[in-house]
Amino acid sequence: MSSPVADAYSHWATPFFQHVSVTETTAAGLASVSAFDVTEFLATHLPSMTRKAAQMTACALRSFLRFLHYQRILQIALADAVPAVTHRRLSVRLSR
Repeated sequence: MSSPVADAYSHWATPFFQHVSVTETTAAGLASVSAFDVTEFLATHLPSMTRKAAQMTACALRSFLRFLHYQRILQIALADAVPAVTHRRLSVRLSR
């Protein structure tokens, strides 16, 4: 992953770690993150975001959680707790 991409993902994932109050960025501090933490954060924050911000937050969080699991910092694959943010178009019906 390139540095600009890592910086962007860090920007979008940081609010999650502030939400769960992970003050220790060591493996031991990050290992305490749970699926409940992920779900609570998403349920609290995503509804107030624009669609694009919600998509970026979910993508960055999913990517970072996948990385932590790959590095064996997280024992459980918490990336699976992050749902896809769908794009729904409103259809407009014109009457004549």
